[in-house]
Amino acid sequence: MNVPRTEDLPDPRMHIDLPTDGPKITKEIETEEEDGYICIYKFNKEDATIGGILQEELIRMEEVLIATYENRHPLFYDIHVYIKCVKTTIPDQVLKKALILCMERIQRTKIMIVNKIKEEYKKSFFFLDEIDKQIFNLYF
Repeated sequence: MNVPRTEDLPDPRMHIDLPTDGPKITKEIETEEEDGYICIYKFNKEDATIGGILQEELIRMEEVLIATYENRHPLFYDIHVYIKCVKTTIPDQVLKKALILCMERIQRTKIMIVNKIKEEYKKSFFFLDEIDKQIFNLYF
């Protein structure tokens, strides 16, 4: 069995820098139908993580009839979000509202995780020496 040598492995500190040129969100298609508006937005440098969260928030809205996303190729870091909403609303406003709700949801999740970590860390707090307690108090 051939085991790769350490010098042959990629450096774990390396990361891929994606080009930062161009807008983050572009509207590709906007059409009007009898029952509502349809828009397709392209999100540059995003993947299915934000696509799934955004789709969930869009589906929860009453004015949205259909919401889905597509990652057309796994090597390209862009997703296409498809939104169909009722005639009385504009898809741009719906998307903006959904993005705000996504950010709020992510913030709530972050706070919940930090609080759980604090809770678990405080349970084992009496095992720590004085230096570890000072470090804990710096971060929490």
